[in-house]
Amino acid sequence: MSYRSIRDILGETSLERKVRFLFGFCLFALITLSFWWYGSRSEQLVFSSSRATGRHVVDAVMLQHHWKMLEKEKQSASTLESLEKRLPREKYQWWLLRPDAPREERAEYRPLDLVVLEEFSTHGPPSTPPAGAGPLDPAAATAVTVEFRDFRTDDNKEYHYYQPVRFRQDCAICHEFTGPVGSPVGDRPRLVEGDLMA
Repeated sequence: MSYRSIRDILGETSLERKVRFLFGFCLFALITLSFWWYGSRSEQLVFSSSRATGRHVVDAVMLQHHWKMLEKEKQSASTLESLEKRLPREKYQWWLLRPDAPREERAEYRPLDLVVLEEFSTHGPPSTPPAGAGPLDPAAATAVTVEFRDFRTDDNKEYHYYQPVRFRQDCAICHEFTGPVGSPVGDRPRLVEGDLMA
């Protein structure tokens, strides 16, 4: 059966051809938009997952760093170092960027590190819950936010997550004054709530 006989049976006209082209174009646009939307949503999920991982890595590094510094037994310290090398499944690098670092140490910081450190130093901690808000008040839960900055490199191969470590009263056990722990106090100022430590 030839195309001409099929066309005669179906009664194809110029209008039907136009509608068929319009339908094909709309279907193509719909499929293209759905793939674009799916791709952008997937990228947002990966990015938010990277942020959550960054927050967890900061907590783990803080715990690991303090545990290693406070552990007095040599055997336990060597076990901690061994675990530190074997356990991480995610490959990451971390640095403590100190606002009171000497000039030699600051020379090793990348330009982005210096910009973010300056921003955290000049801007205080995030806002606190509204006065009179109860512990289960939804407004209080959303008022306190995690302070962080994150960046991706232009080629999307690296993700940089920055989270400041600010002084709290429970830090005063070891970190009562600015500067490294264990160094002579001298005329170093006392840390107050919300001061940038790292």
